[in-house]
Amino acid sequence: RTRFHKRISYHPPKLIDIPSTMLVQSLKKASAAVQPPRKITVAAPAEKPSENLVLANKYFGGDSMVIPAGCFITACILGTGLWEFKKGNKIGQQKFMRARVAAQGLTVAAMMGSLAIQSKMAEFSA
Repeated sequence: RTRFHKRISYHPPKLIDIPSTMLVQSLKKASAAVQPPRKITVAAPAEKPSENLVLANKYFGGDSMVIPAGCFITACILGTGLWEFKKGNKIGQQKFMRARVAAQGLTVAAMMGSLAIQSKMAEFSA
């Protein structure tokens, strides 16, 4: 042993004995302080959708061509990037892959927007 080592003894803490009546009383006080849950009221949906929602449904709804066009553009950019990779043009290939990521992100954003618009329109038709 060196002079820095000391004997350390561990004494576990003593448990406090709480009478069961005190415990029951404190639990009753705590449960009395809890407030009952509030009732949430939901506003009734409007009778017809706004003009902006109708316009958005026209361009981004279920029958729009925005999402298929975005998928086609992404596929074209991907194909061109792979062609550049085959030719050995690393700089051109890198640019096309970055453009593909941007086009893919815009397509996914259009998909999410379309789902949101369709769910809003479904509220009015139900």
